[in-house]
Amino acid sequence: MQSKLRGAMLVALGGLFVLEGWPARLAAEPPSTPVEVSRDAAAGIVVARIDGDPITAAEVGREQERLNPRSATSSPADPALLSAIREHLIDRRLAQRRLAALGQVASQADINLALERLEKQLAAQNIRPVDHYQAIGQTRDDVRAALRWQLSWGAYLQRQLTDENLRKYFAQHPREFDGTRLRIAQIFWKPADESAAARQAVEEQAQAIRQQIAEGKLTFAAAARKHSTGPSSAAGGDLGWIERRQPMPEAISAAAYGLKIGEVSPLVWSPLGLHLVQVTEIQAGQRTWEDARSELRPAVTNYLFRWLADGERTGAKIERNPKWPPQESEN
Repeated sequence: MQSKLRGAMLVALGGLFVLEGWPARLAAEPPSTPVEVSRDAAAGIVVARIDGDPITAAEVGREQERLNPRSATSSPADPALLSAIREHLIDRRLAQRRLAALGQVASQADINLALERLEKQLAAQNIRPVDHYQAIGQTRDDVRAALRWQLSWGAYLQRQLTDENLRKYFAQHPREFDGTRLRIAQIFWKPADESAAARQAVEEQAQAIRQQIAEGKLTFAAAARKHSTGPSSAAGGDLGWIERRQPMPEAISAAAYGLKIGEVSPLVWSPLGLHLVQVTEIQAGQRTWEDARSELRPAVTNYLFRWLADGERTGAKIERNPKWPPQESEN
């Protein structure tokens, strides 16, 4: 049934199904104002509100299943992933509000046409729309809302992903796309466990060492040999040459490509642990924006999504449920 839904939705959108830079991070932001969860929400726990507008755990589950169709039959997602999905849904809701403020939302006629195409596709597969909506745990209005976002976001991207804008983005971020290679070194710490106290302990140590390096009291290589727990410590933290899109935790790569030779990054958390990164050599690339077109499009897509969401964030009251997601020990 779920695979039929995805196929029908694609037909309803004329084949247009665009992602929105998912996900930017795996760690949620610290909770802001707590959300009181009503007992009436037992069938759909409220995980966050934006100016009172709820986002439910059911929405998180649907997004998880969309990103990984096999997740519904696999083991439950860890709390960090669920929190990341919640943050992404918050960002999507903010981006949609910004599109509305800019007057760039799909018309009711376009949404009606897309819904009609969806329901005709279901009928062609001998599926009654009402049965389909019940099976996927959504109402017809929920599906209309999903179509409204996809049509609005897709049309916005079509207007923005022009050659001119791709060239501009390339010119603003040349090292990201022109094939530049960096030689980097790191100082690495692995927290004793996943507790907040353990993370804070290594952050304090790393910040103190970074300060000593900044003051010239300690070289980066000497600090790596003395304090890094990674296998590169004996080589002064040297990790060799990297390219922007080769296998490497994104947090490390992104931090490195924002540095000049000799600069030390801020503290960088990755799924592996905590890092300080330094660039020791740079080998300039020769690629043009045309060469990098396939990488520029998703990068600009992510930039536009973030620009829309962040533009709406300042004036929004965002509340997160501090009791969600439940920790594994509570399951």
